[in-house]
Amino acid sequence: MDRFWSLPRYPFRAEAVKVAPEDSGVYALFDDEEVVYIGRATERNGGIRAALLVHLRNSGTGRLGHVTSYTWEIANSPESREAVLLARFIQEHLRFPRGHEAA
Repeated sequence: MDRFWSLPRYPFRAEAVKVAPEDSGVYALFDDEEVVYIGRATERNGGIRAALLVHLRNSGTGRLGHVTSYTWEIANSPESREAVLLARFIQEHLRFPRGHEAA
């Protein structure tokens, strides 16, 4: 099991998202225990915090639906790390997280 999935989870609320790092990295959004999205963020776009704030503003809409918590990991190569996490998720569940599924 990848260590990413055992990282602490934080409530998906404004006060918790506002303390997320502005660094490049990856993050996952959860609906209770279900992974609904795996994403990446770069410092030049505001980092993990900015990406989570976008999701928070759009929460409850679209394919993500309800999000209860999130986790994150700083990564020097967020594109590569995201690809690894998605590949492992697909290998285990035989599908993408619902936030990645085609509309």
